[in-house]
Amino acid sequence: PLILLFKGEITEEDYWKIVKEKGRWEVPVEYFQRAVRDNFIEIEGTRKILKNISKSEYQMGLISDHAKEWIEYCEGKFDYHKLFDEIVYSFQDEVRALKSEKKPFEVMLEKLEIEPQHGLFIDDLKQNVRVAEEVGLQVLQFESVEQLSSDLLVKYEINL
Repeated sequence: PLILLFKGEITEEDYWKIVKEKGRWEVPVEYFQRAVRDNFIEIEGTRKILKNISKSEYQMGLISDHAKEWIEYCEGKFDYHKLFDEIVYSFQDEVRALKSEKKPFEVMLEKLEIEPQHGLFIDDLKQNVRVAEEVGLQVLQFESVEQLSSDLLVKYEINL
């Protein structure tokens, strides 16, 4: 059901009802909603990197596998979305696909109006990095803020 939620085929409430039923849990849906939101955190140091890149000549796009309701919460709490030139969410009508598929990358490349070899995709999940490579993007796997800063400087001469 998580894939259905991320693709926008069911609502968050429907998702938690399915989870409750499968787990036979007798707790209100609001409990799950609150618990998941309490776990959204900003990784310290990433905002600085994003701000520095956004001030450069580079365009930035965000591709995210998420539930619509979770994005609404995160955008309100973290306000990170304003740092990007383009955003592609898995639940959007023109996407309805996860980063484990090529579609989100193709949509982003079209929005940014660039060829894949001119794009750099950064993600913490190896599977997502592998799909981005298949699309033709340059890639970095995020492990830490320090590692990302170093890789951007050494591999791409982006000084943060």
